[in-house]
Amino acid sequence: MKRTFQSYLFHFTAPLHISDARLDYGSSARMIHSDTVYAAAISALARTGKLPESVEKSGDLGCTVSSLFPFTTANGQVVYFFPRPLLAVKRKNENIDLAKKIKKVKWIDRTFFEAIINGEEKEIGNTGNDLISGEFLSETRLQGNTILYNQVIPRAKIPRSRSENEGETTIFYMERVLFEKGSGLYMIAEGDTTLLEQGLQILQHEGIGTDRNIGQGTFSLEIGGPFELRFPENNQYAMNLGLFCPQENEVIDLIESKTETEYKGARWDLIKRGGWLTADGYNGIRKKSVYMFSEGSVFNVNQPGVHCAGRVNCNLRPDVTEGLNIPDHPVWRCGRTILFPVISSR
Repeated sequence: MKRTFQSYLFHFTAPLHISDARLDYGSSARMIHSDTVYAAAISALARTGKLPESVEKSGDLGCTVSSLFPFTTANGQVVYFFPRPLLAVKRKNENIDLAKKIKKVKWIDRTFFEAIINGEEKEIGNTGNDLISGEFLSETRLQGNTILYNQVIPRAKIPRSRSENEGETTIFYMERVLFEKGSGLYMIAEGDTTLLEQGLQILQHEGIGTDRNIGQGTFSLEIGGPFELRFPENNQYAMNLGLFCPQENEVIDLIESKTETEYKGARWDLIKRGGWLTADGYNGIRKKSVYMFSEGSVFNVNQPGVHCAGRVNCNLRPDVTEGLNIPDHPVWRCGRTILFPVISSR
């Protein structure tokens, strides 16, 4: 079974800082989660007054997006990478040194991704002559192509008054992510992307991530050509391409086997989502938090083929507290994702 997808490529024109679970400047994540780009597109449309009232009330742009994953250009061709699924990798070579390198792989190209989700065996190579370059596994030789790298710079926090920090300037360090020429992040989307594209057109000039007010996170948006992926015809399992927040009553069916003797093919990891409000007048106020399944998790499903699932409108608006000024509108976080069928084996 084959399916064609539309891609969106983000060519970053400035360094990027993405807050991670530590919520500090000293460490930056390497990808942008689906709920972040979804919320950013809604916020961008709201600032221009072009956000439909129906979207404001529902938090639904009419489409579903994946998280943003790395891509690079090699031999004139775009190489798309996917998060490594939480599936066992079939391979002939049991070399210990190579197995250690495989454990560090976080990103796999389209060819290896198709092999893994279809339960096929794929040759990786031998030690010293393998297809692994750091965190990346690709049939395209990537030696010498770093794709992305980090940079740590010092910054100064200048007090606004003498009473703040006794008037002393504080030095702190920020980690930023930069991309090699021809590399960046991409995502795919399902559904009506009209509003999404309008939001992304605004965001490319405003930037995405942290400290956009100093020019970070700006990018040039490219609507990429459609690309095709091959999936298994029959599947009991599926993996998520973005953060996934199902209804509470669905969780057990997604992660548990039906009987004690049945093979448990579901594997997952969790990530806590929350952070700070960024709307004018509400900076410094924490949102509520919610746990979601991270990208590459594998679930029991009853629906075959590619489909979308999850809650599109998780409202993280803080509770009303005496003396705390909070917004009167919802603070949406999207937990709906694209699910890809996969073969999960022992």
